[in-house]
Amino acid sequence: MNYGVFENLTDIIGLSQRQSTPETYGLMIQYIALSNRHSISHLKFDDLMKVMRKWYKPYQAIMGIREEHPPTEYKQPKEFKESIPGVEIYEKYKKWLTDKKTGMSFIDFEDHH
Repeated sequence: MNYGVFENLTDIIGLSQRQSTPETYGLMIQYIALSNRHSISHLKFDDLMKVMRKWYKPYQAIMGIREEHPPTEYKQPKEFKESIPGVEIYEKYKKWLTDKKTGMSFIDFEDHH
């Protein structure tokens, strides 16, 4: 591979010298190749993440209310025992969208409006 060609991209795409490594360019090529190969899946996943971002804030509110009013201290309505729609999907993707070393999420679920 002609690495010099990639080094010329450093200024064009705004990479710092620290980021200008073979690993970075390898990840970029992998991302482009996978994006082209899985473009429809990517669009569907992007749509799912948009829905999950809208879902996240009410989910956090529900979880907060449930934590503040545990069944050991309060008589709860039957709705408190019902599962929250979407939790299974959130949990399924959360583990794949989280850096296993740092525990940080690759997707920002917070509302930025």
